[in-house]
Amino acid sequence: MSVFKLQYFADPMCSWCYGFSPVISRLQHEHGDQLQLDLIMGGLRPYQNQPLPESTRQEIFHHWHEVERMTGQPFCRRGALVPGFVYDTEPACRAVVLLRRLHPQQALAYLAGLQRAFYAEGRDITRHAVLAEIAAGHGADAKAFTAALDAQTARRDAQADFSRTHDALVEGFPTLLLERSGRRALRLAIGFVPYDELCTRLREHELLDAA
Repeated sequence: MSVFKLQYFADPMCSWCYGFSPVISRLQHEHGDQLQLDLIMGGLRPYQNQPLPESTRQEIFHHWHEVERMTGQPFCRRGALVPGFVYDTEPACRAVVLLRRLHPQQALAYLAGLQRAFYAEGRDITRHAVLAEIAAGHGADAKAFTAALDAQTARRDAQADFSRTHDALVEGFPTLLLERSGRRALRLAIGFVPYDELCTRLREHELLDAA
């Protein structure tokens, strides 16, 4: 059985990526013998240092409503995006990249754990303590993870992911690309796609066996 390679561009603080999380997780679970997944952090809003304006806050809540309606993923809005909250996605992206290096088989599950913590539990995943606590549930030592998260190596690795995203001409998340040697990657999904539809697209390209 041949193995196909997918590049998955996502961000822990992208609501549509959260909506897509059960889809990509199911794909890996049910077709992991055929699938090699390259998880790449896109950097939705990296290096932000100013609190969210109220207009942007309301716009984000509108997106959350649409994601909840289309995907069924739960959201906790009480206490979410409190006044003064800085919506910087770089620390969470950096944490996923670090966990990917330390425990590559846990990277996708860790991403899902961060998404669940932020969207369903209302936790602040811009905080290193929260990132490390969740990482501890995926094989990392919390204290060592915190130290590594602050290191320049982790920051450079996250920036490398952002550069890969830019070089691949990815402009929205989630994005799922099929790697093709010597040719431009095939875009299988840009934005949320239901599981059955995604599998249909994979079968159309003879990547999955017929249902």
